[in-house]
Amino acid sequence: SPTGANRDMWNGTTTNYPNGFVFTQMDLDAAVNFALGGTAGAAAHVLFIGFGGYSDSGTVSVADGWFLDDVRVTYETLGACTSCAAPSGLSNNTAADVDPCAYTGVRVAWAQDPATSWGDQGSGTRTYDVLRDGAKLNAAPMPYGTTSYTDTTGNAAASYTYAVRYTNGCGLSAATTGLAGADLNGTPSPVITGDSFNPCPATTAALAATPGMASYQWYLDGSPIAGATTSNHAAAATGSYTVSCTSVSGCTATSAPFAVTLAACVVPPEVAPGVTPATAQTWTGTSAHSWPAEPAATSGYTLYRGTQSDLPNLVDATLDSCVRYTGTATSVDTLSEDPASVPGRFYWYIVTGTNGTGEGTAGPHTALGTAQDRVVNANPACP
Repeated sequence: SPTGANRDMWNGTTTNYPNGFVFTQMDLDAAVNFALGGTAGAAAHVLFIGFGGYSDSGTVSVADGWFLDDVRVTYETLGACTSCAAPSGLSNNTAADVDPCAYTGVRVAWAQDPATSWGDQGSGTRTYDVLRDGAKLNAAPMPYGTTSYTDTTGNAAASYTYAVRYTNGCGLSAATTGLAGADLNGTPSPVITGDSFNPCPATTAALAATPGMASYQWYLDGSPIAGATTSNHAAAATGSYTVSCTSVSGCTATSAPFAVTLAACVVPPEVAPGVTPATAQTWTGTSAHSWPAEPAATSGYTLYRGTQSDLPNLVDATLDSCVRYTGTATSVDTLSEDPASVPGRFYWYIVTGTNGTGEGTAGPHTALGTAQDRVVNANPACP
C-alpha cells in the first residue's frame, strides 16, 4: 500500500498476499485527473494490477520486501469510436436519353458521394449499383468514383425508373429516389403526297408533307425553295421535289423524291372536224351515233342538238342549242329522235370535248367575216 502523495488512488489490501500471482487495483479516474490536472478523468474505471510475489515463509509480507511501488499511467488521444450507418443525404440521379435521334440507350448519372454521409467512418470498400425498375443492371458492383452508367438493354421507347444504390464500407446500402428515362428515336420519316401533275385549270401541283413537324424546308432538284417552309407546297415547276423535316425532338430527315410534271392548260381541240370520214360524226345501223375519241378530252364530251332555226346560235357568243348528252362515251343513240315536227324537219348535232381547263372549240367559222372558233356555251338538256 503506497504512502505519500496521491495514495488515495489505491484501494487494494496492504499485507500478507498469498504466495503466487496476486492483484491490486487503483482508481483510474483519480489517476487520470491527477495526470491531466483536470476533472474529466475516467469516472468509474478501475486499473487492475497483477504481480507475483514469493518468500521462504510462503506468504508475501511487508517484512519480506515485496512491494508494488510506482505505477506509470500514460494516455494518447484517440478518434471517435467507429460506428456504421447506411449512407444518407443522397442526391437524386439523372436518367437522360443518350441520343434523342437514335436508339442508343439511357445514361444514368449520380453524385460521387452522398450529400450527408457514407456512414462508414471512411472504412471499407464503397460501391454503386444501378437499378432499373428495382432490378440491378450492372453485373459487378461499380467501384467508388464511378458517376455514370449507360443502359443499352431496355426496350426501345419503353419508360423505366432508374435509381442508384450506394453501398458503404460496412456493407450498408441506400438508394436514390429514382427518375424515369426512356431510349427514344425522334427522327421523323417524312413522306410527300399530292398531285404528280397540275390538274387543269390549275397551273401548279398541290403537295403535302407529313404533318406535325417543328419545321419544314422544300427542295426542287436538290436546291432549297425560298419561302417553302410549311407542310404544304404548290409545285410551280416540273422536277423532283423533296422536303426536309425537323421533329419536336430536334431530329431532321429528308423525304424520298417526288416527281412532278407540269403541262400547259389548254382546252381540247375540235373533236369531229369532218376533214375525213374517220374524223367526222357518223351514224351506224339504226342507233349508233358516234364520233372520234380525243385524248385531250379527259373530262368527256358534250353533244349539242339544234334545229334549222338554231343555226345562228353556232356563231353567237352566248346562245346555243340544247345539250343532248354529256359523258365519257364516244357514242349515243340519236336515231330514235324524229325531227318531223320541228322547223325545217331536221336536227343538227355538234360535239365538243372538255377537260380540267374547260370546254373545247366547236370548230372554226367565218360567218362574221373573220376566221374564228365557234363558241359553245352550256345550256339546259334537250327535251
